[in-house]
Amino acid sequence: ASLIRSALFQNFRGKASYVCQENQFMEVFSVRETLDFQAKLVRPNSDSLERDQLVMKVLEDMGLESCQDTVVGSVELGIRGISSGQNKRLALAMALISNPSLILLDEPTSKVDSSGALHIMKAIKSQADEKGSNLTIFIQNYI
Repeated sequence: ASLIRSALFQNFRGKASYVCQENQFMEVFSVRETLDFQAKLVRPNSDSLERDQLVMKVLEDMGLESCQDTVVGSVELGIRGISSGQNKRLALAMALISNPSLILLDEPTSKVDSSGALHIMKAIKSQADEKGSNLTIFIQNYI
C-alpha cells in the first residue's frame, strides 16, 4: 500500500504546484537567478538553453522583465529589493517553471495593493486560459 501511495505522490508531485502565502526566497538572489535556480531543480535534464528560454518566457508572462536583475531583498534583513506585488508574481513564476496541471494558491493577493492584485489575477487567469492549468485559489475576506 505504501508503494502505491508513493507512486501516486510522485505522479501528483510532478503535476501540481503550491504557491504559499508567505514566500521564502534567497534574499541576495536576483529575480532571474531565483527562477534559474528553480528551473535547475525541477528540470534537471533540460539543457541550459532550454532552461534560459523557459525562464525568459516566465519572466515575460509574469511581467517581471523590468526587475529580473533586482535582488529579491528582505524587509526583515534590511535588504532593499522587489515590491510585494513583484514578490507575489515571483512566487507564481516559481510554480509555473514546472508547467503544472494544477496550481494551488494561498491568498495570492494578500499584502498587495489593488493594482498589484489586479496584475496578479490577470497573470493567473492568463495561465489558466493559455496553458489549461486548473487553479484553486484560497482567499479570505475580513468583514
